[in-house]
Amino acid sequence: MPGAHASADDDYVYEIENECLFEWDIVFNTGSHVHHLTRRASRRNRYFSASLNTYRNPPVNASVLNEILDAQDSGTLSVTVTMKIWYHSFFRHILHEMRQTVTNENNLANPSDQAAVLGAFRRRSGGRYRYAREEQQLRDIPAMLSGFDIVPSGGSGPPGVKLYIYLKVKENLATADANNVTEYLVASDYSKVNKYGRYRANAWDASPPPARVPTIEVCLETWERNLWQYFLNYADLTRGRHLMNHIVGQGRTRHTRGGGQPEVVREVRNGIDQLLITANHWGQRREDRTTEAYQYQMSNIFGSIHQSRWRASPVRVIRKLDDMHTYNLNDHAAFILQVGCGHCGEHAAVSFAILCALHGGGMSALLGSIVKSGNANIDHAFVVGGLRPREIIETTIRSSRNSSGSVGDAIDVWNLRDALTDAGAGTDGYVCDPYLDPSQIAQTARALLASLNSARRRSRHKDTDFLWYGDVFPATPALSRTAVASVRNV
Repeated sequence: MPGAHASADDDYVYEIENECLFEWDIVFNTGSHVHHLTRRASRRNRYFSASLNTYRNPPVNASVLNEILDAQDSGTLSVTVTMKIWYHSFFRHILHEMRQTVTNENNLANPSDQAAVLGAFRRRSGGRYRYAREEQQLRDIPAMLSGFDIVPSGGSGPPGVKLYIYLKVKENLATADANNVTEYLVASDYSKVNKYGRYRANAWDASPPPARVPTIEVCLETWERNLWQYFLNYADLTRGRHLMNHIVGQGRTRHTRGGGQPEVVREVRNGIDQLLITANHWGQRREDRTTEAYQYQMSNIFGSIHQSRWRASPVRVIRKLDDMHTYNLNDHAAFILQVGCGHCGEHAAVSFAILCALHGGGMSALLGSIVKSGNANIDHAFVVGGLRPREIIETTIRSSRNSSGSVGDAIDVWNLRDALTDAGAGTDGYVCDPYLDPSQIAQTARALLASLNSARRRSRHKDTDFLWYGDVFPATPALSRTAVASVRNV
């Protein structure tokens, strides 16, 4: 994808090792004869080796294999593949919306066809979901025999021959056809990740590496690597920046029409909310069941995936790629918007990037300093602005009631009360949190301080003046750092 991340690899080879490919007809033309290797798997005859994570074919006459291999050596062999695969269409929709390049304001949170996405799943009792299954027949894909191995039988029978078939999708298909074929194949991997992708302490990518990796994890490594690379290769960050600029434009228009600080921040908050689904369950109101019916249903299914199949969550992919590659502030926000969903951290990252863009675009006096922040003793992120932290406090979590981390974890915080004092009595500041419904969080920094010290929080020993510190804009003048052993109720 031309607008993909700089680390995208157009030459990446997706390994197809997935039982969703259940039927094929591989046609070998040796120049003298045409031979067909056919396979049709079923529940009774899988024709698949889980231990080797590879397909099996019904027996083939040795003379046929010899002719094929001889033709390969002489350069006269041509190969085409027709195959049938299945996948759960919900996961294809995620991939399809993520790779959009058309300059509009559609993404997974705001698709052109909501009914098609919602029709790809059905909620069952107990919060479980059933996914609609689709099949595709991919016809006459040009291919090549890229190698082979002789596999001893381990007994008295004849040896096996392992063939490596390379599909020349990129080289020989039109771009649109190549993109569709790749989407279908990765959707089948994604469907398998959702089926088997529970959190495991001995997962293939666990840190430290596990002493023993279960067989299913060997399969998951292939499927997950394909999935991550697909997101990296096909997320058009240029289009994601268009989505960002669309929200920036909404904020700028609101200001031009007379909107002050609260109105501009509210416009930004609502613009982000329209393009990001809250992708996890949370105990406070988020998507509205009536006015945001589509996003409400999507939030519920993503919440279920987060709880039971975290490795299939698009948020897991966003965070994994952010760990593996370098995204600057705007590219990270563009990537999140292109995917179209996130937890509070992703909502805060997009809020911070867009408010920074408005600040640098002539609204510095209106918006003041912008702080990527969140609760210091509850796992929830948001943006606070219109005032500047006095300092960054380096401390350690001491409270066992702190749900943002574990006792002993390092954490950077800042004192909201001190910042409000420094800003002066006439400054209330603002809060931008598109993750929560506006009724669930204070809209000004001064009201936020009051809620942080409410009677309810005091009764739970969670009252505090401190917020988590993530980043500040503008970065100059630099904030000083002070190390302290602990702060109140963090």
